[in-house]
Amino acid sequence: MASKKRILGRFYETAAFCATLFRRFTGITHDIPYLNQFGTVHGVRKILDRGIRPSDLFHAWLSYGARNRDEFDRLAYECCGMTCLAMILAHTNPSKARPLELFHHSLEYGCYQLSPDGEIRGLFHEPFVKFLRTVGLQGNTSQFVGPYFITRELARGHYVIASVNWEIREKNPHPRRRGGHLVLVTGVEKTRFGIDGFYIHNPSGTLPENQKHHFVTLHNFLRCFSGNVISIWPQQPH
Repeated sequence: MASKKRILGRFYETAAFCATLFRRFTGITHDIPYLNQFGTVHGVRKILDRGIRPSDLFHAWLSYGARNRDEFDRLAYECCGMTCLAMILAHTNPSKARPLELFHHSLEYGCYQLSPDGEIRGLFHEPFVKFLRTVGLQGNTSQFVGPYFITRELARGHYVIASVNWEIREKNPHPRRRGGHLVLVTGVEKTRFGIDGFYIHNPSGTLPENQKHHFVTLHNFLRCFSGNVISIWPQQPH
């Protein structure tokens, strides 16, 4: 199955390359609001180093849909995918842009697995695509794709969530593996014959310069990118 998906991925990437080769667009394609999964854009490094609880800096944790403070402190570390979705909804349906509320609703669709000891596994992409319909969106998941596929999706007006390593926020990332973290791709820098890099909203960005519309060179993006993306667009009326 994986080999078939890899072959399809290469086919899609070749088609995307041909489709975008002569498109002359560049810059931010989705100027949407930014949200950090920890609620605040300040002190995120201290939170990640476990030196401070997320709720110590973000007192409005109820606005993220948390049921209590302890739940927010626990789930804030796990909700990068739902924060990406909340950013999209902040652009399309602001009343639903509450990351932890989305997290709870998504459990019945199998987007995450919760173990008895409290460990959280996910976000699982295929159940997530089904869950999107509940918030007025639709999408698909693609594997083994490359930068031209992402560029084509942006050109079509789609939102793109990409699976990357968390080190993508660093100036010179050297991750041990690709994937494990989700970011929202908001734009592309493109010349006539190539791609210079992508802009991303990183829900775990630690500083203003690596949070909203953070520009990542193509070289650094590919160092962190797993090849898996979720393409999202508004649900079409029947």
